[in-house]
Amino acid sequence: HPECYKRCYKILKLDIRYEDQVKRLINEVDKEFNGKIDILVNCANIYQFGLLADYNGDDYLNTHEFGTVGYQRVVHYALPYMRHSNDTRVITFGSLASYFPFFLGTPSYGSMKKFLQNWNLQNQIDEMFQKAMGLQ
Repeated sequence: HPECYKRCYKILKLDIRYEDQVKRLINEVDKEFNGKIDILVNCANIYQFGLLADYNGDDYLNTHEFGTVGYQRVVHYALPYMRHSNDTRVITFGSLASYFPFFLGTPSYGSMKKFLQNWNLQNQIDEMFQKAMGLQ
């Protein structure tokens, strides 16, 4: 948009594992952009190198808390600000390592990315259902 070329985007740093930081982020975006979010970009991840035998429960929990629970938390708080338009997007970046089991570190990272693929698909279906039923 020609009028907002200097303030059409904002890059903010936060740890998505912490709900208070996510709420602060959304509040900042709300103030800056009058309650509208058109594009949400997720490029957060944790990738731990190692063999499957070296992974323990804490390794999986840390990766999944960051990459799935944290991601869901951001989308949860952003969605109300994204429903103003039919042309909003949630973009998730990830490496190809999740598709190739021969990379060290793939066990937790790969399962997290597969979860996000399914979660994003379900979220799209939910949004279409809500629009079709007039629930938004």
